[in-house]
Amino acid sequence: MIATGTDVKPLEVLIFLRDVKSALYFEQMKGRGARTITLTQLRQVTPDAEEKIRFVLVDAVGVTESLKHVSQPLDREHAIGFDRLIDEVAAGRRDDDALSTLAGRLAALDRKIDDTARAVIANAAGGLDPKSLAHKLLDAIDPDTIEREAVARHLKPEAAGEALKDEACRVFDDPALRRLLNDIKRQTEIRIDTISTDSVISSGYDAARAQDTV
Repeated sequence: MIATGTDVKPLEVLIFLRDVKSALYFEQMKGRGARTITLTQLRQVTPDAEEKIRFVLVDAVGVTESLKHVSQPLDREHAIGFDRLIDEVAAGRRDDDALSTLAGRLAALDRKIDDTARAVIANAAGGLDPKSLAHKLLDAIDPDTIEREAVARHLKPEAAGEALKDEACRVFDDPALRRLLNDIKRQTEIRIDTISTDSVISSGYDAARAQDTV
């Protein structure tokens, strides 16, 4: 999949042979063809190229005309705590907002912990660290993944989606894992110091750095 993280500046032709349901992914894929490149760099890849002034999009499957799913922020349930959310998922909650929010919280947790804590969680979750748990939850609500699984499992998309959700959430049925995740998350909570006070020592404006950024 040519999306964010893929940077092929000499890319001049983008061919779609499969539909893309996500509006965000589609825009990211189109953006790969819009990368600028100098003539010298372009000719290192395509010796007879004159200049990259455009890119060509070949739509073989109607991807430019099909309806797209507009992605929302991962954390959609701001008012609910992590411990309550994970308990509700374990109790059978399967709506997209809950699974997306839980995935976002797990991904955030994975960024805050060290390898030791990550290994402890993976050991309790059948080899899955928080990031992998988050990916399974997101795959369960991703339209493209659901469509592929529906074809592979010979199911209707609705049935395939429910199956993916149940499979992604099954690991949270273990109360020991839920307690472990809650304990580790509490240890990573940021504590705001309201006693000590800071004061500005100096401030300034770096024109050269600003120009370089622009």
